[in-house]
Amino acid sequence: MMAIQRVFEQKLKDLQIDIKLDRIVVAVSAGPDSMALLDLLYHSLYYPKDQLVIAHVNHQLRVDSEQELRLLQSYAKDKGLTIESYDWPETLHPGTGIEAAARQMRYQFFQEVQKKENANYVMTAHHGDDVLETILLKLVRSGDAQEMSSLAAKRPFFEGQLVRPLLNFSKEQLLDYLNSQGIVYITDETNNTDFTMRNRMRHHVIPILRKETPYIVENGQRYQRTVTKLTQAQTTLFELVTTQRQVTTNLYQGEIKDFTKIPTTNWSDYLSYLTMKAFSDKVFLSEQQHKQLKHILIKGGSLTLTNKIQFLVKNDTFFLTYDKLRITPQLIELNKPLLFCEQQYIVSTGKKVEGFECIGVFDVPLDQNLYLGLTPNQSVLLSNDHHQKVKKVFAKVGIPTILKEYFLAIYGSDIYWIQNIYSYNSLSQQSRKLYFFVAK
Repeated sequence: MMAIQRVFEQKLKDLQIDIKLDRIVVAVSAGPDSMALLDLLYHSLYYPKDQLVIAHVNHQLRVDSEQELRLLQSYAKDKGLTIESYDWPETLHPGTGIEAAARQMRYQFFQEVQKKENANYVMTAHHGDDVLETILLKLVRSGDAQEMSSLAAKRPFFEGQLVRPLLNFSKEQLLDYLNSQGIVYITDETNNTDFTMRNRMRHHVIPILRKETPYIVENGQRYQRTVTKLTQAQTTLFELVTTQRQVTTNLYQGEIKDFTKIPTTNWSDYLSYLTMKAFSDKVFLSEQQHKQLKHILIKGGSLTLTNKIQFLVKNDTFFLTYDKLRITPQLIELNKPLLFCEQQYIVSTGKKVEGFECIGVFDVPLDQNLYLGLTPNQSVLLSNDHHQKVKKVFAKVGIPTILKEYFLAIYGSDIYWIQNIYSYNSLSQQSRKLYFFVAK
């Protein structure tokens, strides 16, 4: 047995892969990296014919795509392995962002194969050189430490897990293995161009680093492991202190004391964590913004984080807002679906609507035209049929009135329902009860 095979099998054991029982879908392009992974798995598993399934995607982007499939079919036939392949129709290729679209399509296909074959794992052939390239790419693009640790050796993947067992191996080691075993592979000629930043890093930057130290790949792996541990520890801390809650789709609320539980030097990172958690949109604060943040958390006020995200502090509470909605109110027809802000709603006279979830119950006076929109500057009708200014309703729950534009409301001559804030409950027989539903 070759040394690389022994190291690989030990890696599988470290990753808690059962080489006697686990079923594995291996993503194979027919390039050198994935062919090395495929062959290493074939020689490591006890019953590869039963445990191993090849998943291959023909992107129809290169002239040698058909040759890749024929090579894999030949390997699979020789070894008695199952192969699942998918041709990505050119009609589905987007005009822009094709790399991201191709990646999304691939992993969707891998998920389908995993489910069909009842596999425990999907494995990909990312290796140590990929780790180093990713670190350099993220350093150029964002400097975000969490993105630099994106190539995890093992992570959840739909109903199973995604595993990258080659992260401790260099490209050179994999090529040596293929040559020693006489394994045929196909080189993607586009990898020899400087069209992408990753290729430019691979061809020009990393060779210079290799001249400085032959251990650059190992150092990159060590760096990624360290960054991963630190970012995981930071995320764990943030999760422990967070009392934040989503109020509406574009509004999150939290308590100032959350910030006081962590060092001030981490406040900017914590705010980035919150915006990512709230809106899937991470912000990076400048030094000036960090100073403003410290002042606002003590004195109150607001801070513009990006052209879409605002941070607001009032008393002991903070709010994060995302991109004010600018929409026209719509007339409600009872018991009929209503499309509003790309979401389907129904205001119903019944308590149940198939395929919808009830998010509000309220009364309205008879013979009222009702509208769905953002909270207007109208009075709120109270249960005793008195009226109250909308700003007082918001003040009661500790939300500044300027944030009312982030809350859906149903209203006619008065406001009868405000999302997560208020519902009118009438004591009069001259009213009826309605139910507000959103599509599941």
